[in-house]
Amino acid sequence: RERIYTELTKLLGGIGAARILRAFPAVIAHVLPGVTAEDVEKAADAIARDDALYAAERREAAMRYALLFARLSDADAKNAMQSLKPSKAEMRDVLLYRTDTPSAGTYEIRKLMSRTDDNAPAALARFACISGALSYEEADAVRQKAASVTEQNLVRRLSMLTVTGSDLTPCGFRGKEIGEKLSEALDAVMRGEIGNTKDEIIHYLTN
Repeated sequence: RERIYTELTKLLGGIGAARILRAFPAVIAHVLPGVTAEDVEKAADAIARDDALYAAERREAAMRYALLFARLSDADAKNAMQSLKPSKAEMRDVLLYRTDTPSAGTYEIRKLMSRTDDNAPAALARFACISGALSYEEADAVRQKAASVTEQNLVRRLSMLTVTGSDLTPCGFRGKEIGEKLSEALDAVMRGEIGNTKDEIIHYLTN
């Protein structure tokens, strides 16, 4: 199965992926539990759109695996991927595309980045576009907003807060509660309810 995974990953990341999937849908479906020839054909169409709309960008095999698993439940998609024996990181990259379709709101973009990484909104918008969930213009709006968030270096993860757990201990917070309070503060900062200053955060958490 590992050899199959290696070769299939090369195929999906290659220039002629859509053409090969269209030529051999039953063969591809045979090695992916739960995937049908029709699923492969639909994935091929989406990959062709990806090649046309995002020709200048890197071809992402993980994204294309997710297209093949699009009809499956989360559990079935995970089982299908696990059958190929990918690494944990490769599995995570494929399952990322099971995330909800991103929106272009600044808070939503920052929240998604806080749960994943800075590249996730753009990647998910691209996936949503080629799979038909967003128009190209809608996907581009998400990608532009994500670029703006990173360019402005807006707060989007705990490490960017001006307070740490040690700052909350004198306030009476202990153990797991400290992590919960830091997450609460991060959410408030990302929503724009408070600024990212020590005084504002401590006041928000203690009142």
